[in-house]
Amino acid sequence: MTLDQALVDHGDTEPFPRTEQALQQRNTALRTLSALPPEQPNAAYSALTLPDYD
Repeated sequence: MTLDQALVDHGDTEPFPRTEQALQQRNTALRTLSALPPEQPNAAYSALTLPDYD
């Protein structure tokens, strides 16, 4: 969890926009993305190991 929390460094975006203006801003930001995901994922995304259930 510490690795995951360390990824948060800025931002004020809510997961679900509450106003029409916030929705439009989110949609515009998503449409204008120019970066691709990194080839090597962040270690925080795979740090949790779940038990093997049979």
